[in-house]
Amino acid sequence: MIDKKIIAYLGRTPDFLEEVKLQDDGDGVVYIKEWNATDKPKPTDAQLDALSSQAETLEKNAIAVANRQKEYGSIASQIEFITEKGLEAWKTNVQSIKTKYSYDGLYMASSDGSNADNIRAYPYVAHLDSPNTTGVCRYKFRIKAYSCTAKFNEASGRSRMYLFEVGA
Repeated sequence: MIDKKIIAYLGRTPDFLEEVKLQDDGDGVVYIKEWNATDKPKPTDAQLDALSSQAETLEKNAIAVANRQKEYGSIASQIEFITEKGLEAWKTNVQSIKTKYSYDGLYMASSDGSNADNIRAYPYVAHLDSPNTTGVCRYKFRIKAYSCTAKFNEASGRSRMYLFEVGA
């Protein structure tokens, strides 16, 4: 779980092959072998231990998201579901999966484990635009920050948005 503590400490997911190298010498104790992240100094064990609850939340969230994605199936299977059973059945199915694998979409962390100064979100957003139209549609995705800095895609620098035209 040290990887999740490091993610909470940095407020982002580092490159674990280049920026932060972890090692297990066979005794089950994973430690930081090399710290090449330039945005924050290498954390102490005490700093990482203070982030245990945030790391647990990240771990649980990752498991829930993986389970959701597995049950949702591929984009093609979701479209097939909609085609065969209809939009309402699909929405009901998605909601039951979200309920089954709920998670905390937000976690708070600080570099020293004390007052939370970073708020991170890992949302899965699904929107069905209904009723449909043959006209031009324009969509906006917005993030609003209150008394802080908001960053989008800071770790990977990319995201995905899928748009589907579903014909009845």
